[in-house]
Amino acid sequence: MTNSFSKKTIFIIPAVILGLLFFSPALASEDCNIKIEENLNKLLKIKDNYYIYGDEKVNSEYEARKNLLSSIISCSKEEVSDLKKNLEDIKKLNEENEKIREYFISNLDKFREYFQSQEKTFEEIKKNKEKIKILAKEIFEWRQSTYNPLIKNAVNFSFVFKQDSIISTTENRLNKINNSLKIILSVRNKEISDLLKSAQEKIETAQNLNQEAFEIINKDIEPIKIELRGETATTTSSLELSKNTKGSTDNKIIKKNINEPEINPQTKVEKVIVPPQDLIKKSLDNIRDAYKDFFELSTVVKNLLGF
Repeated sequence: MTNSFSKKTIFIIPAVILGLLFFSPALASEDCNIKIEENLNKLLKIKDNYYIYGDEKVNSEYEARKNLLSSIISCSKEEVSDLKKNLEDIKKLNEENEKIREYFISNLDKFREYFQSQEKTFEEIKKNKEKIKILAKEIFEWRQSTYNPLIKNAVNFSFVFKQDSIISTTENRLNKINNSLKIILSVRNKEISDLLKSAQEKIETAQNLNQEAFEIINKDIEPIKIELRGETATTTSSLELSKNTKGSTDNKIIKKNINEPEINPQTKVEKVIVPPQDLIKKSLDNIRDAYKDFFELSTVVKNLLGF
């Protein structure tokens, strides 16, 4: 969600509350995000309203802060449930990635229990201003140290494998279209050939981008892999970072990221790491454009056949 704060507003909000305000669920529903944003805006309006003061302002801020904290707890529970379902929907993982998924799911179950417990505590203390402040601080610090890092990795893990499935489905559709065209058309058509080639190139680009995203994510979750293997250090080579969902070794060469700058030893320019979310989005964009080629193919074929 988008928050537009004035500098003045930012500095008058206590650090703990400010951290909660920037809560933005990765997978929670749009209704949930709207609810948080509405509660956030109410709190900010009260803080910036100089026509109310004293006990009235203190009580108004307390009610607004309490409603915001309540929505954050409930939306966190929803986020955990949605992410768990997304992870459970991933198919055909190899043994190592299956263990990583189970690791994420196990922790998500613990997170849900945590928020359920905090929700119960909230109901018990919601009339106590000081205890509400303490609870908000505890939740914020726990989210920062424990919840956010794992959620980030779990979301990226889920997205990259979901995209893997989408790419596979798109590639299968292209193959079916190609085979159907060979049957119904007796002559070769340049426009159709160009569209087929365009769709194929976009699918390949999507595959490469998704693979690049996976390589970055795999490095991020390396500590989890070490923990699951019961090791204290790792010497995993780049060749072992392959995402073969069937579990076999995949030694194919991945095309270099076109966005990756060359490193000049003289200037010592550091390598720019593109966020995996950006790579996955670009991958999705290419799949979307491949489907546009499919629709255009359908129109061209209909015109050729006189439909």
